[in-house]
Amino acid sequence: MIIYHTLAVIAFIIFISIWLSLDTDFIHKLDAWGERTFGGNSFLEFFHYLGEIWFVVLVGVVLVVYFIVKKRYRNMTFVLFTFVGGTVVNQSIKFIVERPRPLIPDQLTSYSFPSGHSMLSMLYMMTAAFLITSNMTKTKKRIAFIIAGLGTFLVGLSRVAGSRHFMSDVLGGWTLGFAFFMLVIYWYMRTKKENSL
Repeated sequence: MIIYHTLAVIAFIIFISIWLSLDTDFIHKLDAWGERTFGGNSFLEFFHYLGEIWFVVLVGVVLVVYFIVKKRYRNMTFVLFTFVGGTVVNQSIKFIVERPRPLIPDQLTSYSFPSGHSMLSMLYMMTAAFLITSNMTKTKKRIAFIIAGLGTFLVGLSRVAGSRHFMSDVLGGWTLGFAFFMLVIYWYMRTKKENSL
């Protein structure tokens, strides 16, 4: 259980560090580097669809229905915690920080930090990989998490490619999403242990 605590704490510390540094030269340089490196990349931009709210909701509904049919209610609760809880946390912090998005024509009107696409793609992809492969071999689990990690990476970069977010927004979304995911993992493993007593 210690590893879950440690990973969640490290990710959360990184997130807080980014949050507190948003107006520093380091973050401005990081954001400028992200724009120079990924801005306008049409290949990366395509992956933003995998983080759109309608797609996330669709995946969530499919997982919830599947676990209800299978009578795996803890798994269903896991999905609700990550999807709904993660959305609430993300939107709450956005309204606290109130960071404007990059200045481009027809920009979205919602706040920028942390990136919702980056955070929610992390949550739903990791959740799917964790729950669906629970009874599979270690090799299949590794493959599933590699795919989930790659998908999360591409969705996050798509937001910089399309100038919808700064690089620091994406890093904030990834780290907060990972911290929140590990927190739910901790709950899941702890309740599993308690139920087995």
